[in-house]
Formats: sequence, C-alpha cells, structure tokens
Amino acid sequence: WNFENFCEVERVGLSGGLLLCWKNISLNVLEATKNFIHTRMKHPTFGLCYFTFEYGHPKTNKRKEVWDQLASFQEHINGPWIWIGDFNQVLSNAEKKSSTS
Repeated sequence: WNFENFCEVERVGLSGGLLLCWKNISLNVLEATKNFIHTRMKHPTFGLCYFTFEYGHPKTNKRKEVWDQLASFQEHINGPWIWIGDFNQVLSNAEKKSSTS
C-alpha cells in the first residue's frame, strides 16, 4: 500500500481492531488503546488539528469508561478536533433520537 507510517491496535477475538496509515503528513500518535487511536496533525493551512479514531467497546457496561477517557482529551486540545469511529451505539437510551424508540 506504500504507506510510510502506521499505528495498529490489534483486534480481540472477532471484534475490534484499528489500523491507521498515513503518508506525506506530519501526524503524531498521542495515545492508542484497543478502543481508539488519538492523534495530532500539523496541517499546513489550519495549524494543529486533532483526530481521534474510535472503535466503541462491544460490552455495554464498558462504554462509559471509553467515553470518559475520550472526553478527558478535550482538556489538552487547543485546536480543531475530529472524532471518527464506530461507536457501537450511544452511551444511553436518553441520547437516542428515533421515531421507533
């Protein structure tokens, strides 16, 4: 695939796993766990940008722990932040908006 850099979080069993690959950009991995990769990128136009790539915890009782950890990043972010991922549902039913619920 000809990528210069990558960060891999291995899957556990049949679930999870993240692979982030990049080329020709200045990207630093700040933290990586089995549920996310948190990065900082220096963009030539916008300056510092933060990107977090998430794979939500498949166990309902562990989702709040992941959300809390990710939410704690905002204290250290001083620029645009994009949070992308498969969240494996919302944290609670109160956050759900649907005509069927």
